[in-house]
Amino acid sequence: MTGPLIRILLRYLSGVLIAKGFFTDTDTSLLESPELVSGLEMAAGMAIAAGTEYWYKLADKRGWRK
Repeated sequence: MTGPLIRILLRYLSGVLIAKGFFTDTDTSLLESPELVSGLEMAAGMAIAAGTEYWYKLADKRGWRK
């Protein structure tokens, strides 16, 4: 039961990272480039989304509970 819940939470997390952004305006001073921060936010969200979808495919292939 925890597998499906974790996958659902990761899907929501990736959506938040892609759509809204994880870093605030004050965090951009650490990286000196707002464009770089935006790119990192999108990359993190896409990586989480891809990992979640891979996990779902693996669960489907091995017959784990969806």
